[in-house]
Amino acid sequence: MTFLVATDQALLIARRASQWSVEEHLRGHSPECVAVDPINPSRVYCGTWGRGVWRSDDAGGKWEPVGAGIAHPEITAVAVSPLERRSRLGVVYAGTEPSVVFRSDDGGDTWGELPDLMRAGGETWITGSYDPDLNLTYWGVAQAKPWLRVSRGANPSDKGLFT
Repeated sequence: MTFLVATDQALLIARRASQWSVEEHLRGHSPECVAVDPINPSRVYCGTWGRGVWRSDDAGGKWEPVGAGIAHPEITAVAVSPLERRSRLGVVYAGTEPSVVFRSDDGGDTWGELPDLMRAGGETWITGSYDPDLNLTYWGVAQAKPWLRVSRGANPSDKGLFT
């Protein structure tokens, strides 16, 4: 059994073999969120505040920075789709501040901003979930006021996620 906990100081990984042990990783990197690939649980992603996305291929033993293509290093959410697969890797999503969602189809090596997400002001606060019937990914975002298409200069035919 393994638990991963992102704290403001480090990523903690508690493992139980015959006894519990707790390892500290990414100290000083301000971990914000963590996600495990549900099909390949040895692959783990950690989003950090100011240092981008990190990846481990050995269940959190060693970490490497990934994220070519993520324009903002303040990662607020990371999620791995249990249904979307590319070459035996789960499709990875990362939410940033300012509020943008990025997608990686190659296990985090490269990232692209999701199209049609014209947003302003929202802060991603929970990891996304994927609806395979609708082919949609949902992200929780928070903002104290509504944002309408007209307030963003968009027209009614524009697609977008509004907070």
